[in-house]
Amino acid sequence: MSVQTYIYRFIVANFLTLYYNVCVLLMFAFNYMKNPFGDPFALKLRLEPPPCLTDPKYGTHKYIKVNNIKLHYVESGDPSKPLMIFVHGFPEFWYSWRHQILEFQKDYWCIAIDMRGYGDSERPDDVSSYKLDLLVNDIRELVSQLGK
Repeated sequence: MSVQTYIYRFIVANFLTLYYNVCVLLMFAFNYMKNPFGDPFALKLRLEPPPCLTDPKYGTHKYIKVNNIKLHYVESGDPSKPLMIFVHGFPEFWYSWRHQILEFQKDYWCIAIDMRGYGDSERPDDVSSYKLDLLVNDIRELVSQLGK
């Protein structure tokens, strides 16, 4: 490349750096004028979940105690129909099954659970509490407590 290309790129990069720095400074100045004594880096605490997580079309949110762990699950469909359990993987939670719940709730009793440590389920402190045999026992105990 020629020297002119390097100079052009240098000027453009410095101009973009200056432009974005001015934008950030203007944002801080605007936030300061709105609340001069507030923390500009403070995060807003969300005390209620977004509406998509509480939409009743996906079912009702319930809790059940299995193996000394309180698990959260979403129940949809008729309990007299066959049971279909949706179990998520890492790093998801019940909401990843929302499309399947809408499809299968007509013909099945759908249960989408939050495994231990995810979503609204309890979080054990010990790493050994997440062994595969314990997770399988959680599902087994859930099915038996649901009467299936």
